[in-house]
Amino acid sequence: MPTHSVHDPIRLQASAWISRLNRGLTDEEKPQLIAWINQDPAHHKAIYKFASFFDNIAQLEELNGVFPLENKPTLWSSTVIIPVLLLLTIAISAAYASYQWIQQLNSSPAVHVYTTNVGESRQFTLPDGSTVLLNSNSKLNVNYSNKARKVDLVYGEGQFDVVKNADKPFTVIAGKKAFTALGTIFNVEKSNEADMELIVTEGSVLISDAFIANEQLKQRMLNEQQKINSRDIITASEKAHVENAVNQRVTTLTANELAKTLSWQQGMLIFDGESLFNVLQEVSRYTDIQFEILSSDIANIEISGTYNTGDIDALLSSLAHSFNVSYKYNATNSVQLSRH
Repeated sequence: MPTHSVHDPIRLQASAWISRLNRGLTDEEKPQLIAWINQDPAHHKAIYKFASFFDNIAQLEELNGVFPLENKPTLWSSTVIIPVLLLLTIAISAAYASYQWIQQLNSSPAVHVYTTNVGESRQFTLPDGSTVLLNSNSKLNVNYSNKARKVDLVYGEGQFDVVKNADKPFTVIAGKKAFTALGTIFNVEKSNEADMELIVTEGSVLISDAFIANEQLKQRMLNEQQKINSRDIITASEKAHVENAVNQRVTTLTANELAKTLSWQQGMLIFDGESLFNVLQEVSRYTDIQFEILSSDIANIEISGTYNTGDIDALLSSLAHSFNVSYKYNATNSVQLSRH
């Protein structure tokens, strides 16, 4: 294929003639241009090519006075058509890509976020009609897809009452673990990414790793349900402790134990012989007030009773009256407890 240097004399001469055409040929220059064109077919080709770059009707009409009409350069010569087609191709490709992107956005599942403040419990209805009762200071992200219903318990605690749908399993992700409903009501409390607690009040729940694929999860559900005693399926009135992302133990709760453990759902806290240290830890979930035990001998006092969540004064009054424990509110939003 021949190459053309920018110093090609024919190209330089053709360029010079185009410049003259742009400013307008004199009567003396017009016959000179005709003579130069007729001198060599390469001259005709070069001037024709250069003229095609100009999108200017006046210039083309000027050239028609030089060339025969059948040789009139056209705006739709190959030097123009190819770039135009290229631009059209790019535009169509970009438009199609934008359409695909918009379609993907429209088909992507929307993320719903549900939260509660410290001291607040609240029930929410999820997109599929299932409900969740979130405990104090909790956050839940809901992200349903066409194949599964997944919710992420970011922190806190929630009770889930799940609408049955065998084609779309309902799974609560809590840190490194997943809890999949097998038609059920259950409670998940997340302490951190590796420690959590599951209580089932109705039906059963499968415990698995958090990021198992949907198809693998469905197969796992089938496999575990066929077992007589699956350690990963928790049934009604059972509580499973997960520590360091491992299912440590499963215990069966009596009706009273179940009611006590889930008493927060009625806005109550029930204690039956728990140490004061543990009681204050639980109460702290429902208030911004911090507790400081100044006398170590009171930390193990056993507390029994029923209190409204967030009713700090009632608890402190009970401690003062029953156990001779004094308390003092500080400006730092804390309470100091000690012996009289």
